[in-house]
Amino acid sequence: MFCPECGSDMRKTNEAIREDFKGEVLEVPGIDHYVCDACSETAFDACDMKKLHEQLVRAFRIRPSR
Repeated sequence: MFCPECGSDMRKTNEAIREDFKGEVLEVPGIDHYVCDACSETAFDACDMKKLHEQLVRAFRIRPSR
């Protein structure tokens, strides 16, 4: 897969992803995605994007109260 931002090759990984969700930064492990080592762009297949969203919702619900 080529990076949509810079055109470099992207590598597939399942490293933990840190995302801003509803004003909080949450970490979600184990979702397959692509990362561009040249510009740090991240991309997902459609089914993995759905998994990411589901895991973010779950992580948001169980986060410690602030």
